[in-house]
Amino acid sequence: MKVLLKIKALIMLIVVVVVIMIVSCQTNLKLPIPSNPSPADGATGVPINVELSWSISNSDGKLLTYDVYFGTNPNPPLAEQDLTEAKYNPGELNYGTTYYWKVVVKDSEGAVIEGPVWKFTTNALPSAPCDPSPVDGATEVPTNVQLSWSASDPAGDPLTYDVYFGTASN
Repeated sequence: MKVLLKIKALIMLIVVVVVIMIVSCQTNLKLPIPSNPSPADGATGVPINVELSWSISNSDGKLLTYDVYFGTNPNPPLAEQDLTEAKYNPGELNYGTTYYWKVVVKDSEGAVIEGPVWKFTTNALPSAPCDPSPVDGATEVPTNVQLSWSASDPAGDPLTYDVYFGTASN
């Protein structure tokens, strides 16, 4: 008789654990997974002053918060917690650098779901001006000479220049 009671108690415990696991899984399944990252996953030539954003489908109207993980490591560290909008501004980034990021969605009931890791690469720096005309140190240059040089931007963006000209070395 005591063995039968122990078996019944064990079965009840297993049923309770299974029910808790099912309810927990269903709660997490109801949380939306972040999608449509901006900048897009794998994007290149991204400006260094970019705001990250993502789409979220919140059909049940729960209050959602977001933790953003961001950095140059494929396993990015936590950068910001408990954001209430689906966007994050990481500040000015470095040129020609690959960044990784992900969003973790949380609701007020304690459910959590982790989004995928996305990555993007910022614009590379333009090339330094080169091939000056007249060449550096040239002598007997006409007084009505036109100064010229070469430079390019890897992303094809238009470049502007500040020209400093005078008789002093600085």
